[in-house]
Amino acid sequence: MTTLDDRFELTHYIPASRDIVFEAWAHPSQVNAWFAPPDCTISHYESDVRVGGRYRVVMKCGEQNFVTFGTYREVVPEERLVFTCSEDGPDPDETVFTVEFRDHGMGTEVILIEEGLTDPEKARLHQEGWTSALENLARRYQARAA
Repeated sequence: MTTLDDRFELTHYIPASRDIVFEAWAHPSQVNAWFAPPDCTISHYESDVRVGGRYRVVMKCGEQNFVTFGTYREVVPEERLVFTCSEDGPDPDETVFTVEFRDHGMGTEVILIEEGLTDPEKARLHQEGWTSALENLARRYQARAA
């Protein structure tokens, strides 16, 4: 993990091919299976994975709902996604995510970068959440590979 003032970068190995890993990001039914951290669930997810398409996620953690939404800026199937991300609530920042999918041995290396962070505590929470999500995704395919 790399952290700079307004960005962070995570790299994680997923034991599945790029086409399968990309599909796990692109289809709502698959995102629901890996995206939420422990003790949270995705209560609503919609996305239109194309340039200019929008997405919206409602994650329920205990009694609290977290709503994030954004627009896809770049979509290169099986290679790269670039999208904005904002949160409902007071003082919403808009950050930009870049997700790259690279062949790595028998699986895929996922490189996730979030830029435009203005609050160090929010950056820490985002890092923790995305680390958990990528670990969930990896576990999903480790079980299938075993």
